[in-house]
Amino acid sequence: MWWDFENCHLPSGVNVYRVSQAITAAVRGNGIKGPIQITAFGDVLQLSRANQEALSSTGINLAHIPNGSFFFPFFSIL
Repeated sequence: MWWDFENCHLPSGVNVYRVSQAITAAVRGNGIKGPIQITAFGDVLQLSRANQEALSSTGINLAHIPNGSFFFPFFSIL
């Protein structure tokens, strides 16, 4: 699953360690079965170091797409 965290921000006050569980529960709740891999795309520098580490520790892969890079417009329309 792809997550554009620049256009779909972490809610204020959310327990970052539960984001992966919440996404997985939503996917499962819609009848999707099988393994789930979550990749978060965006300018990782917009996330605090603590949030980067928390997301990564729960199995979410972070893909750094710098704002203004060649690929950024492509990901912003997904």
